[in-house]
Amino acid sequence: EAIRKEKAAEAKRREEKKNQLNEIKIVKFQPLEDIAVYIEHPQTSDKICLKDIARAKKDIEIGGLVFTMPYGEGNYNLRSEKYIRELCKRYHLAFRFEMVSDVINKEGRKGCYEAFMDKKIDQKYGLKFRQFILEEADLMLIKSNDTVLAWDCDKKPQIEGISSAIINVQLEKNLRSDLSQDKINYVAGLDVAFYIDKQGIASGYHLEDYNSIEKEGNEKYKARLFRAGIDALKKHKNCVAGEILGQKVITKQIIRIYFDA
Repeated sequence: EAIRKEKAAEAKRREEKKNQLNEIKIVKFQPLEDIAVYIEHPQTSDKICLKDIARAKKDIEIGGLVFTMPYGEGNYNLRSEKYIRELCKRYHLAFRFEMVSDVINKEGRKGCYEAFMDKKIDQKYGLKFRQFILEEADLMLIKSNDTVLAWDCDKKPQIEGISSAIINVQLEKNLRSDLSQDKINYVAGLDVAFYIDKQGIASGYHLEDYNSIEKEGNEKYKARLFRAGIDALKKHKNCVAGEILGQKVITKQIIRIYFDA
């Protein structure tokens, strides 16, 4: 009888645990007030926002207005940064990247520094000045014939037969045989970069990165793998140039290549 009761109790505990796991809890957050409005009356407990507004006021007092651009964790790239900086200098603005985050922080809201600076810039230059700077910088980039990373285009370049930045290449027989003799069962991947001009012509193939994965034997085959990767890419000759603001630009394309042994 005691065993039966214990089994029944255990079954009940399992059922309760199962119900807890299956229970869906919906937590609703109130939508945040627009940051441009919020900086007019930040909460007195908002340490982050109040500190950022004070920092912005101090920067204006000692150095002037700052044109900010957001960035998050990891790598970031601003395609027209060079020309944005030139325009900022022309209009007597400093330029700075400011960290942004969508993580809710109990200490307060981020973004008040940028919002405060944007407000002051709007008051001095007009409401559409920021957009003017960004668009003008893009136009300067287009006219310069600078090379743009493919993923920074409004319309990315297209390579016939390649729909993503990763391809698999079948190794030729002799290379497979040599790898087998050296008892190399895993072949490292590599990144091949090249350029696509405004006419859609690809050129300038070169090794961007070689991932040896700490396999010393793979280093021996780097050149042959690179050649195999280039040969595979050159089969895809038909390309369409990338575009910014509807204008064709020269782009740098990077393709990750994995090999099927």
